[in-house]
Amino acid sequence: NDSLYVSGVDGLGAFYNEFTYLNGNLTKIETYDANIKTNKLFTKTLTYTSGVLTSLSIFDETTAQTITKNINYNSSNQVISIEKI
Repeated sequence: NDSLYVSGVDGLGAFYNEFTYLNGNLTKIETYDANIKTNKLFTKTLTYTSGVLTSLSIFDETTAQTITKNINYNSSNQVISIEKI
């Protein structure tokens, strides 16, 4: 559960998310403590290769730490592993 990665977050439902799309793909989710967007908690960045999601990075705005997960596929485009790097 990545919500535990962000200090003090025990339920993401109470927070405000802003979504960014590029060519129909979700590329960024910015999470704030409220809809007035004065305190950003973290940013998730999604990376695609040929339209397929290949990695997800989570940047904690409070601690300046990043977690990245790479998604690996087989030749049939089925997920075979997700590795945290």
